[in-house]
Amino acid sequence: MMRTTHFLGTLLAGLGLVVMGCATTGGRTDALHEAAEPAYSLRTIGDGMTVDVSPAGSTIRFGGWVGRAVGTTVDVTVDTRHRRRVAEVLDDLDTDAVVDERFAAALETALDGRINRVVPLGSIAGYHHARDAQQARLEGLHRSGYDAVLDVGVQYGLYGPETLFAMQTVVQLYDTATGRRHWRDTLLVVPGPALADERLLEVTSRVGFGTDRVVPNFRGGLTVNPEAVDEWYEDDPDLLRNRFEEALDLSIAALLSALQLEESPLGEYALARNAMAARNRDEADELFARALVLDPDFIEARLARAVNAGKDGRVDEAIALTEALLDDHPDYGPALRNLAWWHAVSNRDPAAARPYYNQALALGMRPSRSIERVLERE
Repeated sequence: MMRTTHFLGTLLAGLGLVVMGCATTGGRTDALHEAAEPAYSLRTIGDGMTVDVSPAGSTIRFGGWVGRAVGTTVDVTVDTRHRRRVAEVLDDLDTDAVVDERFAAALETALDGRINRVVPLGSIAGYHHARDAQQARLEGLHRSGYDAVLDVGVQYGLYGPETLFAMQTVVQLYDTATGRRHWRDTLLVVPGPALADERLLEVTSRVGFGTDRVVPNFRGGLTVNPEAVDEWYEDDPDLLRNRFEEALDLSIAALLSALQLEESPLGEYALARNAMAARNRDEADELFARALVLDPDFIEARLARAVNAGKDGRVDEAIALTEALLDDHPDYGPALRNLAWWHAVSNRDPAAARPYYNQALALGMRPSRSIERVLERE
């Protein structure tokens, strides 16, 4: 199956709206299945869990100029301070080691042990371009008897002023004999329930050795929301660890589904959320439908399918899908909050929104200033 996904990265900096390059996907995943001697490489991008919540640490581009986003309201030490708190709450958990072990086991199991691990592209010293270093690497792998190699890079952490947790997997499949790239995909997952008012992360153009880097969306401003940061440490000490585990499960399932190595409701759901992030609404609808065929009462998929409809302007459909979900799960807070959002913000009907919003708050959902502004005018 060929998938084409375009991510358009945007940042709001002092220079105005900066439009980044886009990551494209496509090609033949069946080349991995057809390979007689396939190999894979795996690496984490960065050093452990990234904390990129301050615009001071974000790369921006304008024309040919590359610089750093700055602003008088930005505390340039904020990322460092929160990295320390991340390390404390994770209690020295080696997240890179967990990512490495889980991804490697999943690939080797899915391919029945007939795939071998090789080292990823390292230093490009001695080469004019990264592509030349990659070509030499592929030639070496071919001489060693491998006919295809799957390169996997994983980055994860907290991003943007709202400190969303995200994990991104960049995958490239090469023919070692020709150096031709058969297939490439970028899989972004944001664990947690889909909310009608969520702002999705964006992705930059390629950086480093042929990989992409997650870049937070700062269109909401240049200041970090301290409540959103503190939530990861103070409200629930296990929240960050749980989100990491959930993102890891989603990312592995998405990779196996994208490679057609395994069909699972979680994998199709993860790919659907990825398509939502890329604003590919029709593709997301199809993938949600596939996940729900495999698991008809997959509550997160039912919720996200409604959110996808709402973001596509099909608010009446989103409301109907969510009401049907609540018929089966009447105390599901995210669904109640989403209904409050669509009635209040989309339909400007505070009387319809208020009971849903009150129920959502009673169940512990985070308040929404946008909903409350509409309710105050009632």
